[in-house]
Amino acid sequence: MSEPSDTLAVGQPQSKSLPVLLRRLWSHLSSRRRRQLFAVLGLMISSALAEVVSLGALLPFLGVLSAPEKVFSYYLVADLAGRLGITSAEQMVLPLTLVFAAIAVTAGSIRLALLWATTRLSFAAGADLGIEIYRRTLTSPTACTLPATAAKSSAASPARSRRWCMAA
Repeated sequence: MSEPSDTLAVGQPQSKSLPVLLRRLWSHLSSRRRRQLFAVLGLMISSALAEVVSLGALLPFLGVLSAPEKVFSYYLVADLAGRLGITSAEQMVLPLTLVFAAIAVTAGSIRLALLWATTRLSFAAGADLGIEIYRRTLTSPTACTLPATAAKSSAASPARSRRWCMAA
């Protein structure tokens, strides 16, 4: 029994594992698209970290909103507030609101940048692959293009499909 080829035959179901397909796709990507893929991966990691930070800032922010005097009783918070010139617990609400809003806006901006970069990369890689497929089809010495009506009838008549290829 022979090894299955890498090319996909028309009408032949191919059962390949995901790692094999990803390896084949990786081999068809240009070095520019590979670098962009690593940049998107870095952006994904930074987006995840920004989300963790924004979620981690949520509980202290809610604590300051609900009971600012209780939060002000912690030594670290009181020391930092004293260095910033904040003398009462109620004065902490506005600066912490601004910090939380800045964290949330930053996380949202990184998420939007990730969405933009992912979309751009997928469209560019798809265009590159489509252009390469088109180029290979046009430059193939055995390329045979059949009109739609001939392609339907060629299944019934192989001789007719050979005639179309020779005429082209």
